[in-house]
Amino acid sequence: MIVKCKTHIILPKMLGFHHRNYLYLYKMNRIFIILFLFFYTFDIAYTKENEHTRELIIYTEYEFVKYGLSSKTIPLFEQENNCDVKIITYENSDKIIFQANKERENPHSDILFGIDKRFLIKVKKDTIVQSYQPKNYRLIEQKVLFDTGFYLIPYCYNYLAFIYNSDMISEPPETFGMFLNGNWNKSLLIPNPNTSEIGSSFFLWTVAMFDKYGYLKFWKGFEKVIKEITLSWDKSYCLFLEGKVPMIIGYVNLQAYYSMNDESNCYKAFIPQEGTYCQIKNLCITNNCPHPELAKKFVEYVLSEEFQKYLPLTQWMFPVNKNIILPEPYKNIPKISKVVDVPLQEIDENYDYWLRQWNKNIKIQK
Repeated sequence: MIVKCKTHIILPKMLGFHHRNYLYLYKMNRIFIILFLFFYTFDIAYTKENEHTRELIIYTEYEFVKYGLSSKTIPLFEQENNCDVKIITYENSDKIIFQANKERENPHSDILFGIDKRFLIKVKKDTIVQSYQPKNYRLIEQKVLFDTGFYLIPYCYNYLAFIYNSDMISEPPETFGMFLNGNWNKSLLIPNPNTSEIGSSFFLWTVAMFDKYGYLKFWKGFEKVIKEITLSWDKSYCLFLEGKVPMIIGYVNLQAYYSMNDESNCYKAFIPQEGTYCQIKNLCITNNCPHPELAKKFVEYVLSEEFQKYLPLTQWMFPVNKNIILPEPYKNIPKISKVVDVPLQEIDENYDYWLRQWNKNIKIQK
């Protein structure tokens, strides 16, 4: 705004300015002000547009999108942080880590989401991800907080179990040893540990129980129990629902899903007396990512109740936030009395070798 007053006329006269010079300066000042306001307005508009179109890029497993968790959680984050979230899906953690490693010198992603805990040492050693201790990390249940360096940050977990059709099986085997008595031949589908996250966890479950020297011996006897090794858990699950086999490997709370969604409620879960294996899914921030501050906000959001409350009935996973009250169907699942595990250092040093030996000796694979 330009305010005219007597000062505009008196001051030039006092300084000896000619009236024409004054008019010239006055016009130039007006042009300068107009240009200033134009560029200032343009700068604000550009800044707002730039803020609105900044992207948080997430590499994740397809389950994040397929089962509805992303549609329930991402819009709120976008709204609160004035950004867009781009989700790129992969088959499993291996593929996510492989892609992030390829881009290590010039990262495209901000967040890796759904990473299995067995990759902790690898992502640290290869400097794929950075350490970040969330401000709200105390919300995480201590039993799943396996990385105090916060390179991998747990957001959900689950326990492996055998899922069976109670219309086809009245009394499931109580131990792993009972599987080998000849009564359960060709009764089970498992997903391939080379291509499936659940398959990999089941493989590590057997290593945890029979150690790195005895697991192959167990598998050679267990092989007769398996009807088929499928490329994915989804494939096993579909064949199971079709009644092709009475049992599959799955998560213990699949029983909770059917108690809520299936009137016949014939699908049950059981855990052998030797114990179960806990699969923990994690998120992490890519090292030298394009939007580090936005990525940190996303980590905080994932641990919050606004995000965690959707996990039990979309992903059918246990939330890590200890304040979340599990829905009613979860009260009917088998109790977890014993959990077995393999040290992460041993996994990092031996996993590829163990799997190569498995691939070499298990002939049922297709």
